[in-house]
Amino acid sequence: MTKKLELTVMDGTNPGGVLADYLREFEARHDVKVNLTILAWETAWTDIVKYALYGRGPDVSEIGSTWLARLVGMNALRPFTDSESTAFEPEAFLPQLWENGLYGHTLYGILWFADTRLIFYRSDILKKAHVDPARAFSSAQELEVALEALKQAGVDTPWVIPTDRTLNNLHIVAAWVWGAGGDFLSTDGKEILFDQPKSLSGFCDYFRLGRFISARSMGLSDNLANRRFRQDKAAVLASGPWVQLNASEAVKVVRDNYDTAPLPGVPFVGSSHMVVWKHSSQAELACRLVEFLTSASFQSAFYHVPSLYPSRNAFLQGEGSQPDPIRRASVESISRGRTFPVATLWGLVEDRLSLEMGKIWSDIAANAHHEAIEAIVTRRIKTLADRLRLPGGGI
Repeated sequence: MTKKLELTVMDGTNPGGVLADYLREFEARHDVKVNLTILAWETAWTDIVKYALYGRGPDVSEIGSTWLARLVGMNALRPFTDSESTAFEPEAFLPQLWENGLYGHTLYGILWFADTRLIFYRSDILKKAHVDPARAFSSAQELEVALEALKQAGVDTPWVIPTDRTLNNLHIVAAWVWGAGGDFLSTDGKEILFDQPKSLSGFCDYFRLGRFISARSMGLSDNLANRRFRQDKAAVLASGPWVQLNASEAVKVVRDNYDTAPLPGVPFVGSSHMVVWKHSSQAELACRLVEFLTSASFQSAFYHVPSLYPSRNAFLQGEGSQPDPIRRASVESISRGRTFPVATLWGLVEDRLSLEMGKIWSDIAANAHHEAIEAIVTRRIKTLADRLRLPGGGI
């Protein structure tokens, strides 16, 4: 009887349903059928928690790197042995991302793919406004100057970003917080730092750019913000590599004149990791599947899928010479960016802070009392930090 393994991955990892084709080699080699289930990033955490709580579900899963600490805390993941860890060739991977698979000194997750956030801009509009992109995106301060120049040149919406409640909002603002010398948590992951002066300065620099977002471009989700840029309704966008500027709905002038750059400051770099569940009855075979999916041969065949980036140094460095502007900027961003911490507290901070950022944008949009943006940001950020420091994390 053919053996079976259950594998879950995120929707962004399987565009066009191509992953099943790449699994056939593994199935033939090990006489196993891999049943593939696709989860949506927006709702996957609910499914992942159920697997952990009930001890039932897949053998192997792709997870976001920041989920790992919580799952380890729930005693849900199988650690990799020292010999298994060596077989994965950790020295071949991006070190700052590989470490996100560790909790303490124990390896629970094997790095799969990397992602980041970028600036997308209209080179024709910047040129007409005499804005030099090489300077405009070099720092948060220069970006603010550039957007002001676009506004003075009559551009209706110089800037667009997701301003609804979305984790992407937090992924973008991280570049401003880190760029200002701030942080979200202490090195040991136990102390909240996002309300400290340098962190607050970064938040304020970011939210001050709200004055360059037109009223009809406020309150947008990730997809709607991307669509406004694709449809020639904004000059500069911050988003992920999945903006789909070659989509049929993208206006020709946008396709012909867009370019990209890393975010100013210190960009966020995300990653996904492959984990083996402790409840798996086929742990050894599950480890072989993880080894296959994260291998050099798999990445060399699969990493060209749009918006996915290889986690192995050799492949990522080889991408630097590619002509695709999105890929070129992504490689630079991943090479100099930072990750969120692998800490038990981070899950709560990530959830509450992304919610609070949506509220800040709502306050800025409504602002009937003309309160200074810095005052709105400081009040909400400090209140949240104080609440999270209460016994029980303010739950």
